Amino acid sequence: MTNEAVFGASGSYPLEGGYLFLTPVGYPTYVYALTHTPNGIPQFSQVAQSNEVSAGRVGVGIPTVTSYNNQPGTAILWMTDPDAGIRAGHAVPQNGVLQTIPLPQIGGANKFQRPAFGDGRVYTTDSNG
Repeated sequence: MTNEAVFGASGSYPLEGGYLFLTPVGYPTYVYALTHTPNGIPQFSQVAQSNEVSAGRVGVGIPTVTSYNNQPGTAILWMTDPDAGIRAGHAVPQNGVLQTIPLPQIGGANKFQRPAFGDGRVYTTDSNG
């Protein structure tokens, strides 16, 4: 696993093989999958990362995954970033990369914020309220 500083927490997605997401300060989001050593011992192995780099300061939010009724192919990874606002991407990596979903920029995302979801919407606040 990564040796960089993670001040929030990890996110997870148990479906489609299962993934663990970590976003260290000033680095991409790293994606790990549960694999096994040749001796059958379980281990987490890095299988992908994002092309985007998180804020170079403390405050990236907890990676959160949503899906549509647990259907394969619908999982989205969400997180807030004090520099970029809210980020989204497909939670299941393709060819070692998390595919970004473009979103409008929000300004001044609060530190360590976690998006909330309901009624088909994503909710977040910024430093302007």
